[in-house]
Amino acid sequence: MAAALGGLDTLVSNAGATGRGTLRQVSLEEWQATFDLNVRATWLLARAAYDALEAAHGSVVVTTSISALHPTPRAGAYSVSKAALSMLVRHLALEWGPAGVRVNAVAPGPTHSPMHPAAPAATKGAVSKYSRIAVIRSSLRSKTLAQRIENSTCPSASRWWSTRSVTT
Repeated sequence: MAAALGGLDTLVSNAGATGRGTLRQVSLEEWQATFDLNVRATWLLARAAYDALEAAHGSVVVTTSISALHPTPRAGAYSVSKAALSMLVRHLALEWGPAGVRVNAVAPGPTHSPMHPAAPAATKGAVSKYSRIAVIRSSLRSKTLAQRIENSTCPSASRWWSTRSVTT
């Protein structure tokens, strides 16, 4: 497919599913589905895109989460899967960097999006908590997150760094 499009110089993996419940409450099926979307899908996409990215000295940007660093109450499967995804980013950067492929992560806090709209009353405490530890001291808009991702793909802006996680 990359050849049909004239090549591939950037891969953005921005999929995510939150899952709800404590680690004791999450079913095996929910755990697996969360890991399949949050970790396995990125691994499969990256593997499929490698040859084209290597040829272009391209870039991979993965949306992880601030929850990979700071666990989210009642979202154990999500937090653990995003921590695994963060390590996947580091390994991809380690292995692919010598071939000229940059791999970075953007780790946002709460973001107004279809997946995480304006915080309902039950999650306002988490939004407040993450707003205190995030670089940007409020919840993000999807457009701001998209700009951070775009900035991470620009060769002149990110030429000298790989496996960096930008927390927003």
